[in-house]
Amino acid sequence: MKTTEEIRFFVTRALKVSGAPFQEVEKLLITQVTVEHPPFIFGPPRLETVSLNLVFQPEDVAKYPGAELVIPGSFRLNWIIDGLRQRGQIFLGSIHYDDNLRRWQREIQSLMPSDFPYFFFHRPQLRYRPFMLNNFLVSYQADEREDELVSIGIDLVDGMFRPDLSQVLSSHKISGKTPASGLMDERVSIIDAISLCKSYIEEHTQQKEDTWVKDAHSRFSTELNCLRQYYTENDDTEGFNQRSLEIFEKFRPKIVISWINLAIIYLPEVVYSLQSLDGKNLPSAVYSPVESRLEFAEEEIE
Repeated sequence: MKTTEEIRFFVTRALKVSGAPFQEVEKLLITQVTVEHPPFIFGPPRLETVSLNLVFQPEDVAKYPGAELVIPGSFRLNWIIDGLRQRGQIFLGSIHYDDNLRRWQREIQSLMPSDFPYFFFHRPQLRYRPFMLNNFLVSYQADEREDELVSIGIDLVDGMFRPDLSQVLSSHKISGKTPASGLMDERVSIIDAISLCKSYIEEHTQQKEDTWVKDAHSRFSTELNCLRQYYTENDDTEGFNQRSLEIFEKFRPKIVISWINLAIIYLPEVVYSLQSLDGKNLPSAVYSPVESRLEFAEEEIE
């Protein structure tokens, strides 16, 4: 993770998934979180609600007295990451959509191609499609470490990856309840979905520029030359070999991918059978209100 916007986006997503209320006021993020204090002697653990004022740029600390700076390596960012690992690693929720036929039709018509045949709406159906959003921590490690938080979504019906799912969900209110009816069956299991997403992330890491590898190799070569000079002057070949192995391991580039948590979110989907004026067969309209996306499919409405 490199940019201020990426850090801020991750923190707000983490708070939303955890169910913590928050408010954004200009460059200040105000939230309330629950902290567990260890038990005192034989007493039970104590829960306390704590208010946090967070900023994401060093120059903003002075503007908001009492605010904590959240940047890579900071205590608060690490605390949020650790909290995601320890609390509620699976979140189940949905985005509600009203049963308003006129609204459905109006929104669908606005997305229709201009050359689409005249039609009648027929046999509406509101259903909810399951998506999984996985959060991973990718660590690029050598003698120095760079962490990147990556979110990847996947459709649990057709198995298609949705890299933009976290961004799509960020502008919608997510409920911790699931709809009572209309849930589509999951064709991809949770275990398979996590495995697929991890493979996707592994491919993502291969696209990263290898500057960090080259820099680590350069630092390794510099330190190795210094060691060679020292142990040569002291005629200690065995010591040089041993220390060489140690610094090789220290500077050896490696990528560590850690799964943090996941959310299963049911997103509304409206399906209409369409009837043309001249009796010709028309595909069904499949409308996703969360994404304002309209697709057509040859499918029967159950």
